[in-house]
Amino acid sequence: MGLFPKTVSANLEKSVDSTSPAETLAVVVVYEDTLTRDRALAVCDELVQQFWTKVEFEFNWWRETFLTDSIIAGEASWYATNADLIIFSIHAEGELSSGTTAWIETWLDKREKRDGALIVLLGTPADPKTAGDLKPRYLRRIAQRGGLDYLSSILPITQRARQTTSVPDQTPNPPPTHPSPRWRPLED
Repeated sequence: MGLFPKTVSANLEKSVDSTSPAETLAVVVVYEDTLTRDRALAVCDELVQQFWTKVEFEFNWWRETFLTDSIIAGEASWYATNADLIIFSIHAEGELSSGTTAWIETWLDKREKRDGALIVLLGTPADPKTAGDLKPRYLRRIAQRGGLDYLSSILPITQRARQTTSVPDQTPNPPPTHPSPRWRPLED
C-alpha cells in the first residue's frame, strides 16, 4: 500500500486522466519541520512515480515558519493562488500558527474558485497516538471556502508504531524508476 489511501489516489487519478500529457500541475507544499517535510517528500515522490507519464509536476516548498516573512509569504501566496494542488504536511496536534492562517487568507479569495485540491497529510511517527482535529477541520473549511476538493491522509497508528520501532523494516524501498524530478525542498 502506498502513502496515499486508495480514495486519494483515485481522486487524483480522475483529475490527472483528464489532462493532456504536456500539462503541468503546480503543487504547493507547506510543511512544519523536518519530519513533516520528509513525509511530504515521500508523498510527492509517490505522486511523481504514479503519474509522471501523464503529467509534469512543478513543486514549490514552503516551511510554515517562513510564511511570517512578508516577502516570502507574498511569493508563496502567488504560488498558492495559481496552484492545482496545495499540500499541508502537518503534525496532528494543536492549531496552525497565526502566521499560516494569515497567509492562507492572502491567497484564498484570489483563487476565485479555481479548480484544485487541498491535501492534508496529518501526523508523523513522532506524534501522539491520538490525532487532533483542529487543523484538519480548519483546512476543510478553507477548502470549502475556496472551492477546492479536500483530501486527507492520516498516518495510521499502526504505521506510526512500525516506523518508531527500533526493528528495521525487512522490505527495502526500491529505487525510483522515473526520471529525477525537477524539484527540491527548501533547506531547513
